[in-house]
Amino acid sequence: MIHYTNGVIITNDADNRVISNGTISVDDGRISAVEESSKIAGPTDVHRVDLGGRIVMPGQILGHTHLYSYLARGLASNASPHTFVEQLETMWWRLDQALSLDDVYWSAKGACIDALKSGTTTVIDHHASPSCIEGSLEACARAISEVGVRGALAYEVTDRHGPEDARAGIEENIRAAEYVKGVSSLLAARMGLHASFTLSDETLDLVADAPRLGIHVHVAEDRADVTVTRKRYGMGIIERFSKRGLLDTNAIIVHGVHLEDSELGIIADSGAFLVHNPRSNMNNGVGVADLVRYRNTGIHLAIGSDGMGPDPSDEALTAILLQRHRAGDPSTAWPVIQDMYCRGNPRLAEQTFGVPIGRLSDGAAADFVVRDYYPPTPVTPGNWWAHLLFGLNHSPIHMVVVDGDELIRDGRILHLDEARICHECRNRAKSLWDRW
Repeated sequence: MIHYTNGVIITNDADNRVISNGTISVDDGRISAVEESSKIAGPTDVHRVDLGGRIVMPGQILGHTHLYSYLARGLASNASPHTFVEQLETMWWRLDQALSLDDVYWSAKGACIDALKSGTTTVIDHHASPSCIEGSLEACARAISEVGVRGALAYEVTDRHGPEDARAGIEENIRAAEYVKGVSSLLAARMGLHASFTLSDETLDLVADAPRLGIHVHVAEDRADVTVTRKRYGMGIIERFSKRGLLDTNAIIVHGVHLEDSELGIIADSGAFLVHNPRSNMNNGVGVADLVRYRNTGIHLAIGSDGMGPDPSDEALTAILLQRHRAGDPSTAWPVIQDMYCRGNPRLAEQTFGVPIGRLSDGAAADFVVRDYYPPTPVTPGNWWAHLLFGLNHSPIHMVVVDGDELIRDGRILHLDEARICHECRNRAKSLWDRW
């Protein structure tokens, strides 16, 4: 057992405490106690780590990302896309097709290091590499495990390259689900799907007949997904998935910018999660989801980045500003986004990995972050969320612990040579860009 003592602990649990001088006791990857330091009893020979009065909070959870996009940073295109589909065709679909298995591995590794250094300890990934489908999720899994974060895998099934590749994508998801069972409890797998407008009825039927892993799919990100689906299949996106039984408590629906009221009701009744990605939506010019309206239907909402970055707190602040800009109302969205970050993402992570994540309380996973943050005003249960968005989130990382393992101390990754990994990522990026 290890006692992490003398920390200002933000529990983010049902009691929502801020303990000014607290101790987190960790045993076998789980938290056994969170209390005021004066109340922690135990043998004097128990290992103790003094946190020096620093802020301690749960590790962050990224509800949707694309680790394969890491090597695209700085990649310039001569194309000038004016629509979302043009953006896919001229940038992202060219990139994912150029990826090799080595690219997949190094991109995932570099992206997970960025996540760890931002205090993100859980990533839910959505992968695509149509030129190397088989083994791609195992490459991601190896990279995720070597960095030490929790990671959920999914391969993006699509008919863009024909039915044979679509079947290969389904098989890759099934293979990954079996692979992670014997590798690590920090890994999980889902059935990834690209989007309705690139999925045939035949492929969706195959997905419906496959082992149930819980789908992870882009939905109504752009109006093109809505219009093409209705024109081609005579029904809406959500109806199309629902009629095959693909919407349930294990499903992750991503974006949902252009959902209709009737579709929101189906999603709410299914118990599926809808993951909002505000900076990506802004970057692609696809519109703004009405999160207040969505929340009023009872949908489980969470927050992701869609590959725009590793830090969900950046997305949360952007989401608040974007909702207020959309509504022309500076009083809107604050509690909705707070609930997404503080409750929705932990619920999604717990549903994915089967253990309590995203809170510091007895029995929860020992995933937490210690920051060098010296608050200019008091930190209380009622205002720590504001501290997070406007200062705490960009304060230096002192320590990161995942599943009870200390991965960062004094701001330094203990178990990896970050400079060497980034050097290899740069080499891979040069080669990838030449093929792109």
